[in-house]
Amino acid sequence: MVATIPADIVQYYGYMLRAAQKLMYLYGFPEIDTNENNQTFDSETLNILILCLGTMYGVQGANTASKSISKSFC
Repeated sequence: MVATIPADIVQYYGYMLRAAQKLMYLYGFPEIDTNENNQTFDSETLNILILCLGTMYGVQGANTASKSISKSFC
């Protein structure tokens, strides 16, 4: 049972990242862009992803920030 805890945590955050990407598409954010050679996020993409995860967790400041950023994309 103890060995399954890390796998459950990884699965949970994988689901949260997929849900955050869907949330970003709904709000009109551009596609998540990664560098093909290093498979890393740039700082802008990481900051937007953190805001979307904060919105999903119910943080009011992140919710307000994601609304204002999505308005600037339209």
